[in-house]
Amino acid sequence: MKKVKFIIYGLRNHKLKFMLIFITTFITILTFNISSSFQKSVIDTRYADFRDLTLNSQIFISTADG
Repeated sequence: MKKVKFIIYGLRNHKLKFMLIFITTFITILTFNISSSFQKSVIDTRYADFRDLTLNSQIFISTADG
């Protein structure tokens, strides 16, 4: 119970610090999620484009090849 009181006391007296930490953490997690999502999307799009270009050639591309 002492820890909860300590956190509530700190939140009341140091709102700016808690908000800065929260906003920084939120933006960091959001950035990592968006960059991860775009990276997978770009790789899949490039594979699809390359497959379309090499459809009638001797080269066979699959996503399992890595």
